[in-house]
Amino acid sequence: MISRAGVSKHVRVPRLSLHVGVMTHSEPDLSSPYFSACLSGLSAVFDSAHLFVNPKEQSMDGYILLAPDVSQIEEVRKAGGPVVVVNGVVEGIPSVDLDNVGASREMTGYLVGLGYRRIGFIAGKMETSNGKDRLEGYRQGLADRGIPWDPGLVVEGRFSREEGPKAMEHLLNVASQPTAVFAANDHMALGAWDFLIERKIKVPESIALAGFDDIPEAESRGLTSVRQPLKEMARHAGAWLKDWMQTGRRPTIEVQPFSGEPVFRGSSGFSVNKNPR
Repeated sequence: MISRAGVSKHVRVPRLSLHVGVMTHSEPDLSSPYFSACLSGLSAVFDSAHLFVNPKEQSMDGYILLAPDVSQIEEVRKAGGPVVVVNGVVEGIPSVDLDNVGASREMTGYLVGLGYRRIGFIAGKMETSNGKDRLEGYRQGLADRGIPWDPGLVVEGRFSREEGPKAMEHLLNVASQPTAVFAANDHMALGAWDFLIERKIKVPESIALAGFDDIPEAESRGLTSVRQPLKEMARHAGAWLKDWMQTGRRPTIEVQPFSGEPVFRGSSGFSVNKNPR
């Protein structure tokens, strides 16, 4: 079982074992699909008893950065030693990340292929690499199909479900409403959908929706999304870290990209008779 050092009591293993600190934001929900997949991937490389989430005052042999905040990045930098990032890019640290630009570009092109031309975008946190890259992919996807970039159709939602309704309300109040909205994660897309239900606006008849991450609720609600191979990404990062700790050799690749998988469902108006080209 994964322990949270400093919270749960855990019998220390001999120092010949590799102790790995998994650094993330404070109080993560380890049972969530995101963390479950990532920790499962890491457990394929390390004994789960040697993985410590956000360890306090405990020496680690190496670190995995998993959706960390800025203070934790600085903490790990000061500690020194091997460290690898999963699902993000941090300058100067080897990273295993989704090709967010490519995945977002493909999803935008898919929506255009279904006939949508006014496509709004609910962006994530723009101070993060994922937030920036998914916005850039959206812009590229429009450019690929000759659709002009309209900054008025972009609103920041901070990757938060609570911001999804606010973002959707904003997009519905622009001079020329979008006919489809692509959100940089499923939480924002589902929040936007909740707002549309409240306003009795039908999806996809009146406005199409797409998200990113393919969380379980996306499947149950029929939300078109982008699936990330989180388990495999974490396993790859863990293998990098383990080799680094054992041999002292830093990975030679700075960023290892993985491809996302578009998952088409009813929220975007997808059907076998309306397949995008």
